[in-house]
Amino acid sequence: MSWIKENKFLAALLGGTLAGVIALYFVGSQGAAKYDAAKEQFDMAAGEAAAFERLALYPSTDNANAKRKALDDYKKAADDLQAAFEPFRPKEIKNISPQDFTNKLKTVNDEVRKALTDAGTKVPDPFFCGFESYKTTPAAGPATGILSYQLDAIKNLMFALAKSGASELKNVHRPALAEEEGKEFKPADSAVARALP
Repeated sequence: MSWIKENKFLAALLGGTLAGVIALYFVGSQGAAKYDAAKEQFDMAAGEAAAFERLALYPSTDNANAKRKALDDYKKAADDLQAAFEPFRPKEIKNISPQDFTNKLKTVNDEVRKALTDAGTKVPDPFFCGFESYKTTPAAGPATGILSYQLDAIKNLMFALAKSGASELKNVHRPALAEEEGKEFKPADSAVARALP
């Protein structure tokens, strides 16, 4: 005790330094804990951000431009496809008389058979463009419009087959349409076109 009394200044300096070191240690350890917690949060956020940046459609300028270009290309392809099908889309399907349909069927069948024969494509004997049931029986009046449209499509397909150089046509299977069975065709709500297989 006598040393502290004799060296008051030095004792005060040592005591103050010791108190300062303890305070600095306490503040430093609290700061280190806060830093560690903040660094852990930063690392987690940086990891999430890096994972998002690796996604295919991360909202960057390049990805936005690429997505916009892909959408424009898709729209153009859809418009081109619609334009390609436009000549085949009837403005109106009008029924014709059963006799007129039968005459048209015979004419088309003769034209198709000649085109296939001239191209060297073997044609089956009972061939009648898929309308074999109408060789002896006329079509029903309410079905002649859609049947005439379908006949035009089959004619185009057969001419394309003749140009392709096919060696033989085995048969043409044409399922009956609803109108041929006296029913009304009702498209599904999601249908964008009518299939005429």
